[in-house]
Amino acid sequence: MKEDRVGKTRVLVFIDWYLPGYKAGGPIQSVVNLVSQLKGTINFSIVTSDSDFGDAEPYPFIQSDHWIKEDKQVQIQYLSKKNQSLRGLKQIIDPNEYDYIYLNSVFSYKFSILPLL
Repeated sequence: MKEDRVGKTRVLVFIDWYLPGYKAGGPIQSVVNLVSQLKGTINFSIVTSDSDFGDAEPYPFIQSDHWIKEDKQVQIQYLSKKNQSLRGLKQIIDPNEYDYIYLNSVFSYKFSILPLL
């Protein structure tokens, strides 16, 4: 298993909506809890949309399409609609950077099917 420079496993997470979103309910909270409990031993890179469930406009206070460090073990990239594509995801997925890829939903086209392709 590949580990980063501080010895932690690196996991790339794909989820349709994540904090500060809340409208999608349980799936957001499940990944928040997973990250909270495991970030002591795992470094997480989370890829999500730049708007909350059902919202047309992106979060006004978050820069889309750039990695944002939440803390030493967690970074998040909020994707704009144009980068929620096969081309946009290919730019993120580098198999040499991650030990595992975590797909939060089998029903999500943009955040499960496209990353599998």
